[in-house]
Amino acid sequence: MSEADKWGIKGLLTLMAKYPSYHALVHGLNPAELGLDLSSEARITEQTFSLTSHEPPKPPQPKFSLPECYTVRNTQPIEQKMPNFTEETLLYMFYSSPQDKHQYLAAQQLYQRGWRWHKELRVWLTKDVEMQPVAVSPEAERGYYVIWNAETWARMRQELTLYYADLETFPELPPGPHS
Repeated sequence: MSEADKWGIKGLLTLMAKYPSYHALVHGLNPAELGLDLSSEARITEQTFSLTSHEPPKPPQPKFSLPECYTVRNTQPIEQKMPNFTEETLLYMFYSSPQDKHQYLAAQQLYQRGWRWHKELRVWLTKDVEMQPVAVSPEAERGYYVIWNAETWARMRQELTLYYADLETFPELPPGPHS
């Protein structure tokens, strides 16, 4: 057999003749032989859990028991705990819970602590306590601000001209279920 034929159809036929177990890989399996009802409207995943076993999988059982002292009961609602969180924790909650009630609550708490969301830069910032900004017009001020960099997860001090229109006003929570 030539080198080119070795990797073609002739080579595949030779492989099947030499190794009969490869026959199923080449020709495939008949789903009816596996116990699947092909005339049913139900999905195959609803008919069987596994092609080798017809019993549903059992949930894994942990090989340990959790001491009772680790079980937490009667926890306060998160709204009552928010004032105790650090700013880093609030920022983590904001970035890790998009479109969620926790994101809204974290933003609300950051807003109460003097942080503002910059719509153009898409960052949280607050005034630097060491240097107060100077008003350059009724619509803007220039000064140093502490900016939260979500990529490096650190505060950065930066001088910039801040236009008040670029700051997000705190929105009301829209009606509906939020979890």
